[in-house]
Amino acid sequence: MAQTLKRSVEEALRAYSPLRTSRAEITVTVDGDGVATLSGYVPSASIKGMAGVLAGTVDGVSEVVNDLTADPDLERSVALALAADSRTGTWPIRVRSELGHVQLQGDVPDEEAVEAALEVARRVDGPKQIFNALKNRELTPLAA
Repeated sequence: MAQTLKRSVEEALRAYSPLRTSRAEITVTVDGDGVATLSGYVPSASIKGMAGVLAGTVDGVSEVVNDLTADPDLERSVALALAADSRTGTWPIRVRSELGHVQLQGDVPDEEAVEAALEVARRVDGPKQIFNALKNRELTPLAA
């Protein structure tokens, strides 16, 4: 029963063209009570919401637990963590995410700042991988 329901949810998700073409990475699990859990990475909050709605329309699904991670939410979480850390908060570090693969971009003054930024980003719950695209340059910190 749960396997059949899982396949039905996966089919409902695949049938939605914007979700299918987004290359979203969604894992579906269904328990014996018909609770469908969605996990993985999607490119936007709207795709995340639509995936939850679509899963909820499948006959036999009693509840949807939407544990998907949307890239903008992940970018925001990493950026806020970097801004809050005293070692990285004064540097203009940009955060980009694509399906959970987070890249740190920008200029920092030295390798110590690079390592601090990577450490902070790794502490955030959610990224699949962290990529360093930071450049060492002689800089003056932003006004605190």
